[in-house]
Amino acid sequence: MAIDARTRIQRCDWRPGRHRAAAALAALGAVLGCFALTASYTDETAFIDIDHVKAGIFPYLGANGPTAGMLLCLTVLTLEYCGFVVFGRWRNGNAAGGDEEREDGGHGRAARGWSVTMGLVLALTLTIPPHSVTHEATSQLASAGAPPAVASEYQTVWYWLYYGLRYAGFALLLTAVAALALRGALRMAGRVAAGPAAATATTASGDEAGHEGHGIWRQRCRRLFGELSAAHALTIGAIIFVCWLPWTILVWPANIAADTVAQLVWMRTGQAWDPSTHDYLPDYALSDQHPWLDSLIYGAFDQLGLWMGSEAWGLWLLAFLQTVLCALALGLVLNYLGGVMRLGWRFCAGATAFMALVPIYGRLMMSVVKDSTVMPFFLVLMVLVMEYIRRVRAGVRLGPWLVIGLIVLSVLCAQMRKISTEILLGTFIILAVVLAKRRLTSLAVAVAPVVIGMIISAVAMPALHVAPGGKQEMIAIPLQQTSAFMVAHPDRFSASDHATFDRVIACSTADLDNYLTWNPWDGKEIGGADAIKDRCFNRDATSGDILSFLGLWARLSAGDPITALAATPWLRDPFVMGPVYDEGWYVRWGWEEMGSNMIMPEYKSTWTAADVSEPQKIGAPLYELFEGLPGVSLLMRENLYTVWVPLFAMACCFVIGGRRWRNLVYLTPWLLTIGSLLVLPGHQTRYTWTLTFGVAMIIAVPWIREEAAGAGAGSGSDSGSDTPQD
Repeated sequence: MAIDARTRIQRCDWRPGRHRAAAALAALGAVLGCFALTASYTDETAFIDIDHVKAGIFPYLGANGPTAGMLLCLTVLTLEYCGFVVFGRWRNGNAAGGDEEREDGGHGRAARGWSVTMGLVLALTLTIPPHSVTHEATSQLASAGAPPAVASEYQTVWYWLYYGLRYAGFALLLTAVAALALRGALRMAGRVAAGPAAATATTASGDEAGHEGHGIWRQRCRRLFGELSAAHALTIGAIIFVCWLPWTILVWPANIAADTVAQLVWMRTGQAWDPSTHDYLPDYALSDQHPWLDSLIYGAFDQLGLWMGSEAWGLWLLAFLQTVLCALALGLVLNYLGGVMRLGWRFCAGATAFMALVPIYGRLMMSVVKDSTVMPFFLVLMVLVMEYIRRVRAGVRLGPWLVIGLIVLSVLCAQMRKISTEILLGTFIILAVVLAKRRLTSLAVAVAPVVIGMIISAVAMPALHVAPGGKQEMIAIPLQQTSAFMVAHPDRFSASDHATFDRVIACSTADLDNYLTWNPWDGKEIGGADAIKDRCFNRDATSGDILSFLGLWARLSAGDPITALAATPWLRDPFVMGPVYDEGWYVRWGWEEMGSNMIMPEYKSTWTAADVSEPQKIGAPLYELFEGLPGVSLLMRENLYTVWVPLFAMACCFVIGGRRWRNLVYLTPWLLTIGSLLVLPGHQTRYTWTLTFGVAMIIAVPWIREEAAGAGAGSGSDSGSDTPQD
């Protein structure tokens, strides 16, 4: 039906006052936004006074030249104007000019609230810099991502004004962008409102217009993603792997960091040491500080390489195999989302292209470490968790194989990456509360892997001569923060508190001060909890001593969270924009003092440097190019997957409507993974790899419709999904 000019004006809801307000706000936001996007500093002294501000910050504002600056300003202005126009239409409760054709489905207030929430939260992730362990001046390029730490003496009014203006600029820009993103989500959710017939008619008209070729490809994609089968999952996985194949060559033979190096040396020599004290452990071949199952896998491929006559080929085969398995696991994930959860083929095809082409995926899987080795099994486990939730919500029979698969894979993942135990246990306890239909089953699935894992460890550890891990690994944060209270506020400790503290911490206050680098004038910053947990924890402390210590920590932290957070500054790093998924470019590095150069001796390493292979000399600059390439660079940042994507998925669950907030239950394991980042003794980007490789499952959550998911697998995906089919 033709749409006349009057209807077009009504649908645009043109009100001059609203557009003038949007233009004024966009103009202010453009000025602040350009400042936020370009301002930086290389030296902490830039905030001493106005002269230092002019010399240390102002040059960054025009660093890209007048042309790039003008284009940036126009881009920000346009984005903010369009975003605030959309926001204004929501504010007045109208999205499409009529009550019968409301584009927001009646959820404008929720969209408005989540636009502001996303803008304010994401602005924090861009404004707060990553933790820096140095106060020294950095290069202009380095400071753009991670400026140096600023001592308290330089935190002047100019310092707070600088960060206040940046936050305001980012908040306005991201609120407008969030409004546009949520409007796009609402439009996408409404694409199937007319039903499958409309999509079929659109396709047919396109074919009649001479687009038969496009129609054939659409049908093939619908069939590939919309019908769950082993062949389709293998095909999708093969597409991903082909795109990853160059990285299997450019990272040759592999990228092996300190944890894995220790495991290889243990397997080669049959003699373990305590990674925290560096003391050899008599009568022990392995240490449970690193999962023993991973050690066996790494040792087996290392021996295979020696048997083949090339140790490098054996370890490359390990990295290659885990890359292949991960690609196939992602193929299953995407085929499941389309074939069972009924997401549209466009969504699945886009997710396939994203994970196939963004450089981090193929490159990271060539790193030999427990986080990459467990990845294929963890992804399949997350598919089973999703299927468990779907079946329980739909009232469908679970079947024994689903429960067995959940338990077996949970046990396997827990033996390969310890944090998996806590995440899966927490997930199914929450499901037992939320999903009333299967509470006993959920509790059984939560407890069974823990019990089986304990039995396996009780048998395997003595048989393999595995030394038990230290208790300090699980309480690193309480050790660090309570020690900070002892250094900064010793007057808060009573005589009994001192006794409780001394039974667990064996270092003097002076040593703790040195390890904490608590003195802001010493030019150093806290790097992690390793020093205190490794050097100061009393290994003779009993379980009762530790429980009393944890009670003391909880009381002190609740009374003064600022001091507690100041003692663990690395905890913010996964949540702020800065860290890139890059494990470094070398073949093997770490534990040289313990004889690690026996592993692939053709590649040498020292405390400060490590050899790279000839292919890595090509791969490293190529990967660094992608790290700095506009557009691609953002997709390689940790923060995108730990905050931006999950927050957007949550927002869509509330904004789209149709009781999609109930889909938040699918996010349970991912939110627990994010929460687990707050108990880690240091920051490494590999701790968030599961979020990165699971991004398709996270972003898919808002688009799952209960009635469609309840229908399960079927042929095609023309209906039952909010993602557009054509």
